[in-house]
Amino acid sequence: MVAMLEEMGEKGLLTMETFSVAIKTFAEANQRKKAAGIFDLMKKYEFKVGVDVINFLLDSLSAAKLGKEAQAVFEKQGVE
Repeated sequence: MVAMLEEMGEKGLLTMETFSVAIKTFAEANQRKKAAGIFDLMKKYEFKVGVDVINFLLDSLSAAKLGKEAQAVFEKQGVE
C-alpha cells in the first residue's frame, strides 16, 4: 500500500481523504508504525500534519483497540 501511495504522490493524486483511508487501514491491521508513517508521507508531499490529522490517527488506533499504541504516538508526535 505504501508503494501505491508513493506512486499516487508522484502523479499528484493524493488527497487528505486518501491519507485518512490509509491511516484507518493500517490501524485496523494493527500496523501502528505504518499508520504513523503516513505523517512522513504527508510532509513529503507538502500536506499539513495538524491536530485534526493526529486526532484522526489516535481515534483510529483507539477504535482498533490499540490504546497503548495511540498513547505512544501521542507522546511522540509534535503538532505544528
